[in-house]
Amino acid sequence: MRVLFNLLGDLYLFTTTSLFVFIPMVALIFPLRSFSSRFMHLWSQVLLRSFGIKLDVSGVENLEKTKGVLFVANHSSYLDVPVLFASLPCQFGFVAKISLLWFLPISLWVYATGGLFFERRRTKGEFSRMMKLIRFVKAGRNFLLFPEGTRTRTGKLGRFSPAAFKIATLSGATVYPIYIKGSFALLPPGSFFVRQGVVNVTIGDEICATGSLVLLEKTSRWFASFQKDELPR
Repeated sequence: MRVLFNLLGDLYLFTTTSLFVFIPMVALIFPLRSFSSRFMHLWSQVLLRSFGIKLDVSGVENLEKTKGVLFVANHSSYLDVPVLFASLPCQFGFVAKISLLWFLPISLWVYATGGLFFERRRTKGEFSRMMKLIRFVKAGRNFLLFPEGTRTRTGKLGRFSPAAFKIATLSGATVYPIYIKGSFALLPPGSFFVRQGVVNVTIGDEICATGSLVLLEKTSRWFASFQKDELPR
């Protein structure tokens, strides 16, 4: 029985890993972005369940608009990506840091689901990519980014980059904040062992503001209201 269980486990890992790489490669050739997003949604749910992780998602009813949306989320673990794909019911692309471009499985899925890569430095190429993102949002596409720019190493919320909120203001995007609680404890930085547990995902109401700095301030206050309940372990 143990041998059969191990064989089934190996078959599951081989199949899901193969699909994880194969499907985005096909989606890069054919216009299958919506299919890739649906697959990623389902695959992420299966992946989290296989790790013994339960999702508790609240606030989905706040998503009154599902086009031209900019989701902003805190980032504390590698689990955040599958958590977000599994939690959000609508199609979106990730705005990822350009250093991940060389990690093939991630870069394929970023491109296949309609995402973009950005640098932290201000360059001509960076400005061009930002304008491209603004055009995409104006055309009705949705994107998700981590305004901290990287994972927290302590569990505490990092400083938000103003660039994300400039993009939101210039594109006229609808901004929805998403707070992830619990992923840091289940897979903290430096660890490769995923613990079982619950990850809470809270989707906030749309945040409106006329200027990028006011939008940044309002969003920062919304996230800060959760921090007293999320302490690093």
